[in-house]
Formats: sequence, C-alpha cells, structure tokens
Amino acid sequence: MTVKQSYSAADIQAWMVAHLAEVLSVDADEIDPSVNLESYGLDSAQAMSMVSQLEKLLGFQPSPLLLWHYPTIESLSQRLAEELEEGTEVKDTGVTRSTNTSSVSNTPVLDLQAEAVLDPTIHPGGAIPVALPITQPKKIFLTGGTGFLGAFIIRELLKQTKAEIYCLVRVANLEEGKVKLQKNLEGYAIWQAEYDARIIPVVGDLSEPLLGLSSTQFQTLAAEIDTIYHSGALLNYVFPYSALKAANVLGTQEVLRLACQVKVKPVHYVSSVAVFEAPFYAGKVVKEDDDFSHWEGIYLGYSQTKWVAEKLVKIASDRGLPVTIHRPPSSLVIAKLVSVTPMTSLT
Repeated sequence: MTVKQSYSAADIQAWMVAHLAEVLSVDADEIDPSVNLESYGLDSAQAMSMVSQLEKLLGFQPSPLLLWHYPTIESLSQRLAEELEEGTEVKDTGVTRSTNTSSVSNTPVLDLQAEAVLDPTIHPGGAIPVALPITQPKKIFLTGGTGFLGAFIIRELLKQTKAEIYCLVRVANLEEGKVKLQKNLEGYAIWQAEYDARIIPVVGDLSEPLLGLSSTQFQTLAAEIDTIYHSGALLNYVFPYSALKAANVLGTQEVLRLACQVKVKPVHYVSSVAVFEAPFYAGKVVKEDDDFSHWEGIYLGYSQTKWVAEKLVKIASDRGLPVTIHRPPSSLVIAKLVSVTPMTSLT
C-alpha cells in the first residue's frame, strides 16, 4: 500500500506551478496560482496527466472532479493539503470519505440507469415511413462537424455520397459557421474547394432544446433531412456528469426527436467504448452486440454521459427507429462508419 506523504499547501502549490510551467514550456513565474487553469489552455487530457502525477507525489489518487470544484492551483493545493492532514481520500465521485474503518460512508451514487429515460413522445410511429436502405441520401444532418472525428466523417460522406451535409455549428451566424467548418477541415489538411457548395452550416447548439433552433426551423430540417450522423459531444475528462449532461445526453435526445419528426430518418450514433468502462467488463472480451447493462463503477462524467446517451439511442431503436451505433476506438474506422446501413448495428 502506498503511504501518503506529508506536504503543505505551499509545497503542493509549488509542485503544481513547476509542473504546469513545464507542460506549457514557460517560466514558473509566469504561472499565477489564483488564475483558473482553463485560462492557460490546459485541456482535459493534460489535466488528467496532472492528476496522475499528483497521485505519485501524494500517495493517493485525487478525483479528477477536484479540478472542477477547485479550478485554480491555489484552491486545489489547499484542498489536497486538507485531505492529507485529515487522512481522507476523495473518491471518483468527488465526495470525500474517511479512511478510518470505524466510520460508515453514505456516499451518494449517481444512478445511470435512472438517467436513461427517453421522452415518450419521441417515437417513429407518427412519422412518415421511408423505404430502407437509403442508399442515395440527398441531405444529411451531422453534429460534431467542427471536431476531429467530425471532419473526417464530413470528408467520407462527401466522397461516398452526393448529398449536401447540413452541419450543426454553435456560432453567431451562417457565415461564421462556414468559416469554422472550413478551418477545421483545413487544420487536418483535408479541405478541398469543391466541398464548399455541399457543406451547409446550421446555426444551433447541441445543449439546447430543439438543438437551439426555433420550432419552425426544427420542423423544416426534419422534413428535409434524409439521414442523421450524430458525432457531436462535449469531451472533457474533468467535468462531472451534471456539466456534460445537456450536450451529451439531452442533445442526443433532441437528435432522436429530429429523427422521429415529419419523416423517419435513420440515425448513425457515434458512441464510445467507454460504455464498457465498468469493472464488470474488466479483462473480458466484449462483442459488438453484447448488452451494456452494467454501469456501476463508471466514474468519469464523460463516460457516464456516453453510457446514458447510448441507452437512449437503444430505446429509440426498440421503438422502431433505424439506428446504427458505432464505438470507434480511433479514426481508423471512420471509412466504415459512414457506410449507409438501415440495420441496427452495435459496432
């Protein structure tokens, strides 16, 4: 068992300042301990790396959620010093528990199964049915087009179909949306001038009801779109479930709502292998059609939202919506992902 070391808040702060300065390749005196870590452009992967290094230093694993509750080096150092002094650990739920075996912990646990409830009004039964498979879609709706995966999905859809790609973008206007989408593809060296006419920005927000569209806009989009690719999500390994739910869970619900209105639209949902993150699956071979009913032990907020969101998609599938679920471990499967298929497939 690792023995906790004794460090003061000042000791921990000095270590964190030096570590962050090294990560950012700047002098330590350029780091202000009272400034929010996000101000330094620290992404969630780098934040997780810092948590891992802190574990080696302190002798116990701090919860990544501490970075959410204590977002500055100054406040986080003070909290970690208190943990060391009190002899307590912070569980992955972000709630402290005493390491004293004589005390009983009543740590609340988020019930992911209880979160997986799809709006009962979302049902394909009231929409105009379509002939499947849709091999030549004319208009495709895509979320996540300004991300890494989304950029390559756009490219593959443009190559494999003749469709216009309607991309949900969180911007102020259409022109800004055009620029943002183009710059993203340019950033991965896959932009071509001929793409411009077929990439149509849709100004909206995945975290808002009706995807941030007016009721009229939502209905118009529902009537025009033939197929949906939902790859958008707020990816952050530090934020808790509550901070990610609107975009990742409720946003997925709104995409399913769009798919079931006016006419039925097949949905390709980009999930994650994180749905099998529970200890129950550790060391086991998991097949694509295996059930993912076990959620106990999934503690990262992002992974929790992906588990719940995929459950919502599965519920929609059970109600009759044509769904394909993809769990890409890397960009190597993107070309396969965009193949148009009407059958429910857990990949």
